[in-house]
Amino acid sequence: MKKGFIHLVFLAIVSIIGMNFISCSSGNGTFTLTNIPSQYNGMYAYLEADLENSKYSGLVGTQKLNVLNEEENVLARISNGKVSIPLWVITDWESGKYIKFSDNDKAELEVTIFDSSTMNYDKCKVRIYYETVVFSNGKATKSFLDADDKYDY
Repeated sequence: MKKGFIHLVFLAIVSIIGMNFISCSSGNGTFTLTNIPSQYNGMYAYLEADLENSKYSGLVGTQKLNVLNEEENVLARISNGKVSIPLWVITDWESGKYIKFSDNDKAELEVTIFDSSTMNYDKCKVRIYYETVVFSNGKATKSFLDADDKYDY
């Protein structure tokens, strides 16, 4: 009887830990950029932002993230003048740990467009900057045309 009780306690602990892990990493934050000029269709977007109220140091947007080797990041593809970029919060830069972003916050934000699906800075085409972007439940949308600054390469 005691052995069965210990197994139930162990199962309960594992379930609680598992649910905490799922809730921490199951955010679905995205940044959607609209009205992108047609010359950028088929290219790829990368996002970097500084969050105003977060305990974390940075927000990045990429389809697939590798914190320890940014050249392995797979970028989000632009199609029909629009791109939705999945968002990640870096929890520990040294170990490469990150979670999906799902918070309410404000950010200074840059989107860089590459003519490559990975972060090859030789293929950088344009960088746009927004002074303030407001996120609600990890989501925000901005128009390319409303950028506060634009840098062509």
